[in-house]
Amino acid sequence: MITFVLCGYVFYVLSKNDSRKNKYVCLLSIAAVLEVLDIRGPIVPLGESLVISRSGVFEIILWLYSLYYIKVEKIKINPYFMTGVYLFIFFALVGLTYESLIPYENPIIDHYNELSWDGYAYGLTSKTPAKVSWSWSIFMLFKLSIVLVQLVIIKSILKKDDLLSVLRKMDRFIYYAIVYAVVEMTCKLILNIPNISDAFSNILFFTNDYEGMRDESYALVGVGPEPSVLARYLFLAVIIAYFRKKYDDIYGMTSYYCTVIVALLLMILSKSAASYWLMTMMFVLIYVIKKQNKKYDFKKIIIRLLVFVSLLSMLIWAGGNWLDSSDSYAAYRINRALYTLDYITSTNVLSYNYGGESSLARLGSIYDVFCDFLERPVLGLGAGVQISHGGISSFLCEYGLVGLVIWLGLMFRKTREKRISIMFFMVWFFIMNLPLRMGNLPYDIYPLVIFEMTCLSRGTKNEELKC
Repeated sequence: MITFVLCGYVFYVLSKNDSRKNKYVCLLSIAAVLEVLDIRGPIVPLGESLVISRSGVFEIILWLYSLYYIKVEKIKINPYFMTGVYLFIFFALVGLTYESLIPYENPIIDHYNELSWDGYAYGLTSKTPAKVSWSWSIFMLFKLSIVLVQLVIIKSILKKDDLLSVLRKMDRFIYYAIVYAVVEMTCKLILNIPNISDAFSNILFFTNDYEGMRDESYALVGVGPEPSVLARYLFLAVIIAYFRKKYDDIYGMTSYYCTVIVALLLMILSKSAASYWLMTMMFVLIYVIKKQNKKYDFKKIIIRLLVFVSLLSMLIWAGGNWLDSSDSYAAYRINRALYTLDYITSTNVLSYNYGGESSLARLGSIYDVFCDFLERPVLGLGAGVQISHGGISSFLCEYGLVGLVIWLGLMFRKTREKRISIMFFMVWFFIMNLPLRMGNLPYDIYPLVIFEMTCLSRGTKNEELKC
């Protein structure tokens, strides 16, 4: 049913009597939010062997409309910016060509295989010689072209009100996803009748509900396929709510606090290990944004630093005792993650078997792929050749340092506005993505929206986003 609702909404947007820019903003919003929600199930049930994702279909619709919009409106694009776009594509092709002519000598995980890293963790598959699958790499470059086109439009013509409109629409879609998660929580954890949640899932998504048990109770997944996806869109809901509270005159404090409280509660109840990491990064970002325009008293900073170190030491001590004595699922996942970190820093990861644990597969994949990047740091292995469960290690391994420098140059163009420290936001975004693929750079659209949020600061109301 959700498929027909989305198709109806797109048809309504394209057919209504409105400006092309407003239509673009609507399509951009729905494409970005579908990436975040990662709604489970195919767009149409075509059998187990053929799955078409909703986000992929709507990204193509957005891409086609974007090209039409650029042509009809005759959008003027900064030539230096376009030079950066062309350079990124050029070096991506150079990296793929180099990998084809001089293949990477170490074996890698064939992620075209359904088992991929999880299969490697459970001993069901092994590493194979590196090779370029041009059909897959061309597909990844096509996804890259979709994002680059959106980047060009966002940087060239969107104004503050347009970006706020994107945030409002994304917030509205995520609101309905949060309502669904609350219904799921009620069915599974309060009424203890998960069959109702399963029935909703079959009607809305053409697939069964997630039935994972953690700590002898059901985990929550919302509209996504697993708990980590729920944690991801709840995290983004809080970030959007904070920026709307700060810059959107029609957004009230009651809505903000309700969003934060409900989102944090659901993140905890999702029983996702990713939720604790995302909550930490959420609080760090909000704290720094609140403090960015204030004058700093270095004496207070030193005192607060000492207090923080003392509290952190006490927390580590208490946490260590809890990890040793607790049988909870959270303690289990943290222990496995610590074990994994110890293991991969003391063993030749390129030759061992992970021993059948998802934490080992995820963190081990990040370490292995980063090691592959270090072997070819300039251009990487090429688009789509080797990926991991970490967004940053995957990006570096695919595009190398050259791609990273060009991408950052495109994302952080000079702006006339006072904004969040570019260096802080870049470091924050990279750290957040180290253990997760929270923003699949450079193939997802919604990270562009997150970056552009930092342009919302003092200035004229409709000033263009020249970031």
